[in-house]
This record gives sequence, structure tokens and C-alpha cells, in this order.
Amino acid sequence: MSAPSDARAAGFDALVRLIARSGGVQYSTVLAFEADGGGLAGRRVFTTVPDIYPTGRSKPLPASEWLDHVHHRAALFVADGEAAIRAAYPDPETVFGLGAVRLANKPVMVGGQCVALLNVAQGPGHDWDALAATLDDAAAVVAALLAQ
Repeated sequence: MSAPSDARAAGFDALVRLIARSGGVQYSTVLAFEADGGGLAGRRVFTTVPDIYPTGRSKPLPASEWLDHVHHRAALFVADGEAAIRAAYPDPETVFGLGAVRLANKPVMVGGQCVALLNVAQGPGHDWDALAATLDDAAAVVAALLAQ
């Protein structure tokens, strides 16, 4: 998967603005999955915080309960609150520094396969129920952006 075109990046930015209006968002990224030898790697293809979470670099994703949950079972993962974020992510201080108190990882499906994750971080006072109601549609938009 190549770097996103300006049109795809603009489409992602517009999607994040819509998400922000419905439930609120501190930041958002998309992590695309790639085969890495016998394992799996992830490469960030869209981001609203490029200085913190830049696009382009691929990183190995070691086997874990989180990876099994989001990639192999293609299930939504939500870390709500400080303890949950600390338990699930390797960089909790960065997450907290960006004002996030909840992280949602929504699998992006294409042809029955999980090809990416839409990651949405919410801050204090953001509406989880409103965000949750948009995630299926948002993931479908990301799938269309990735296919372009």
C-alpha cells in the first residue's frame, strides 16, 4: 500500500471532522496490516497527529491478545480509562499527553479480511455512544479510501 494521495488524505481528514462532530475525537489514525515474513506488520497510512504518529513506517506486530482480538477476530477493541490504556498500549504517556481518555480500534474489513484498523482517541466529555454509532460507517469509508 503506497502513501495516501492528497485526495485520500483529504477524505480521511473530512471523515475525522464528521466523527468529531458526532462523538468527539482527540486524534485518529489508520494502521494498515501487512504480511511480514511469517508474521504481521502494521503501517500507519493516515494520521491527524503526524508529528507524534507519522505515516509510512512499518513495524512488526508481535502476537498478542490485542492483535488476536482486532485482527484475527476482527472485533472492536475499546480501552476506556487510564488503567485500560496502560494495560493495552505501549505508549500510554503519549496517549495521555494528547488528551485521550478512551481509545477505540475498529477493524476495517475488505472482502471478509481485516486489512486495517481505524483508531479513534476520545478526550474527557466526549460522547462514546455517539462515536460507537458511527464506527461501522467510518470503517467502511476508510476501506473505500484504502481501495483508491
